[in-house]
Amino acid sequence: MINQNSYITISLSDLKQNMMVIKTGNIPVWRKNKTGQFVIVPLEKLEQFLGDNEKTDIVFFIDEEWKTQIITGDEDAIKKMIIGQNRVSNTGAEFYQEKRIEFQKMTPLQRDKKYQSVLFSLQSIESSKKDLSEELLVNLIEAVSDAFVLNKATFEENYEDSSNVSSDHIKAMARNTTSLVQSIMGIFKNSSATNNFINMLGEKSTGSTLDHMNSVFLIFLPLCYFYNSYFAKGKIARIRSEYRSKYYKYYQKLIPENPPESLEDVFNGGMREIPMDKLLQFSIGALLHDIGKIDNIDYFEGQGAYDRKIIMKHAPISYNMIVKTREFDSEVALLAALHHEYYNDPAGYGISKILFPDSTRKFKTPQYCLTYDISEIKNGRALAYVPIKLLEIVDVFDALTDKTRRYREKEFSIDEALEIMKNDFIEKSLKIDPILFTIFLDYINSHSVLKDKTLLQKLMIK
Repeated sequence: MINQNSYITISLSDLKQNMMVIKTGNIPVWRKNKTGQFVIVPLEKLEQFLGDNEKTDIVFFIDEEWKTQIITGDEDAIKKMIIGQNRVSNTGAEFYQEKRIEFQKMTPLQRDKKYQSVLFSLQSIESSKKDLSEELLVNLIEAVSDAFVLNKATFEENYEDSSNVSSDHIKAMARNTTSLVQSIMGIFKNSSATNNFINMLGEKSTGSTLDHMNSVFLIFLPLCYFYNSYFAKGKIARIRSEYRSKYYKYYQKLIPENPPESLEDVFNGGMREIPMDKLLQFSIGALLHDIGKIDNIDYFEGQGAYDRKIIMKHAPISYNMIVKTREFDSEVALLAALHHEYYNDPAGYGISKILFPDSTRKFKTPQYCLTYDISEIKNGRALAYVPIKLLEIVDVFDALTDKTRRYREKEFSIDEALEIMKNDFIEKSLKIDPILFTIFLDYINSHSVLKDKTLLQKLMIK
């Protein structure tokens, strides 16, 4: 291979031999256009060259940074590299630990280039315009995992007082994060999640903390699209008509002094769609919601008994880590801070009262249960923020179904998790929102395969 400035040349034959390495490693490949400028080659076009034996003189380029990843002329070595990469991608805990060390050693420029390759890897998924197959889902999970660990490496350094991270690097990582979420929003908007989407996510999870964060994000985003579809399909009218007979009894417990008499009294201004610009911020918040949890990864993936103090640390750490970047909207950090409040149930973390103490709240008694305006949480007019309550439901669900959660006796099937959520988080003690849970049940029915086909009917609010 020949060094040309910051690029390394790679022949068509070497490209063919290294194709799997390039795909699994998300390595960008470039060509020169007619004007001599370097242009990136989309993966689907790159594969077209593999069967073209006439164009053996074609030269491709990769950035010099990736030269150690490419092997020429040694097929056995290439196979060993592929096996090694697959081992990392298929074991969440090992993946995180190895990637964390690798990314921490990178310079800011190297991290940015790596992030660009992650964004590039999403382009082929975004342009597929088809159902999210198992293969595409695996690629999506790997891209999100890499992006998260890159964010973690930078945000963690920025969070530590002793570090000296440039504002330009923080801005670049924040821009990359936004681009990542926008791409994934496009994927879910243009591609249909299959009816076993939730099952596939569970099968791909190793039970690691990183996989939990990926799953929550990848469940939350299509759930928001599904929530918005209720308005286009007129399903809100049914909830409104059934409010008094099915839901009133629950919300009466939340505001006994002035119980909400109608759906409009539960949601200030009534239920409405989540705007796309806001959905972007909420999705970034879902992606980063547990970014502070990795600081205690030895606990979360160890053999220790349940320790509430350790568990609770991750929410304020995540909040402060995001805030300190100074690059995200307040909703992003608040989703990280408040997704364990549980309608002020004693099982909740109570962080809302720390961030917004009673002494600073204009309204001493809430007038609404839910709001789409974050300022109404701060001033005490409403109990909870709609996107946070959606994230709360997803987080509980994934925590129950996630594999090898060491401080819990067992993992639960999707059926068992839904039953626990209904019984323990609604009936015994009102922690998650019953109306949003109804929509979540419908979402699960559309995106998973249940063992008991009659279960959802049993769990519907009556």
